[in-house]
Amino acid sequence: MTSELKLRVWRLEGIGEFLQVSNFAHPTSRAFHQSLALCFVDQGAFNVRHCGVRYSVGKGALLVAQSGEITSCEDFDGKSKHREFHCAPEALEKIAEEIGDRFTGGRIFQSPFICDESLCRPFLRFHAEMVSKPTAIESSSLLREFVGEMILRYGNRPATTFKLGNERGAVKRVKDCLKSRYAENVTMEELARIANLSPFHLIRVFRKEVGLPPHAYQTRLRLNHAKALLAQAATIGEAALHAGFCDQSHFTNHFRKVFGYPPGAHLKGLGSGSKYFQDS
Repeated sequence: MTSELKLRVWRLEGIGEFLQVSNFAHPTSRAFHQSLALCFVDQGAFNVRHCGVRYSVGKGALLVAQSGEITSCEDFDGKSKHREFHCAPEALEKIAEEIGDRFTGGRIFQSPFICDESLCRPFLRFHAEMVSKPTAIESSSLLREFVGEMILRYGNRPATTFKLGNERGAVKRVKDCLKSRYAENVTMEELARIANLSPFHLIRVFRKEVGLPPHAYQTRLRLNHAKALLAQAATIGEAALHAGFCDQSHFTNHFRKVFGYPPGAHLKGLGSGSKYFQDS
């Protein structure tokens, strides 16, 4: 007896469609892909027919289908779990153009499978991050970092990307912008214009110089401002909105990820610290 199918689907404008599937049992018939589609197998095994060739895949495999290709899946055991990402065609074209890879007909990769653990882990992080209401700059950065890395590693030919050099002036301009506009929804394209670089290359030089991509740097600025507001007796909701987070849940998720505990615990710690200093 197979378990009940569990399916979660969500879309992000300009990014693509995401799926999380558990207990899949029914075969799929000749799916036609309009752009890059990725499928990571978390659990189980099944057979895939890709461009007329039959493959057996299992846990840990990252399947790659490209524009114009047809795939079908069969022989599921009813216990399989997998995650999918279907990239928006315009997003893929833009990233490939920024890197310098001029591809024909949307085809970038030769192999339908990538068994590279160092790439599968970033895909899982990318997929998970896209669940938690990412801002425009977050989703754009995460997409470019992951898909860009795929193209650089596994593209049909070497991408004509320039060598990273000393771009401190460009990085400083972007940092200054984010510091003054930390609560605003600045886009990656706007930051790229300030830096006079493509969005893809800005992310790479910014990470090299600062240690974080621009969206993560902006999040840290927001969190630091929110902590200052909490110390001034603001509520968690007030601190979240004034710092630029879309809601309290979004703020709490980022706070816990960076500091290791929720903002409520931070508030309690502020109260305990005041009492400690009064008593000592």
